[in-house]
Amino acid sequence: MIADRIENLAIYLPGSCKEKILSFVSGIAEKIPADGEYPIEGESMFARVQSYPLLATKKGRCEAHRRYIDIQSAIKGAERIDVFDCASLTEPECGYDAKTDAIFYHPGEAIYSLALRERCFAVLFPHEAHRPQMPAGEIRYVKKFVIKVGVELWNSSR
Repeated sequence: MIADRIENLAIYLPGSCKEKILSFVSGIAEKIPADGEYPIEGESMFARVQSYPLLATKKGRCEAHRRYIDIQSAIKGAERIDVFDCASLTEPECGYDAKTDAIFYHPGEAIYSLALRERCFAVLFPHEAHRPQMPAGEIRYVKKFVIKVGVELWNSSR
């Protein structure tokens, strides 16, 4: 996991996708997009903008992905994201779904807990399961974006 302020995002991005990700993020600074999916580079890279109320801790689902790396950032509000080492999660809630690139686990002991606030971001890799939608203090709502970057694209210039 990588976590930092959004103005430092470029430091962490591989050259293969840096320009396009930064262009998308700067567009959000100019105009907040409606919820939905936004193409960036075909199936190799796209973004989702989502808004939702936060859940009670026990109701959040612990998810991991195999094909995509997540770059998540809060546009409005905040949420807590618990992060787990997939190797320590032995009981999947359900099998891997290739269509949605998701596998859900019964959560174990979180190795990190991150308050994802406005103007901050987190990069979550396939070996890290994560449980979003958790309350971050008094805040009970978040509008965020998730940029899905294909693992092969991310690794192509590393």
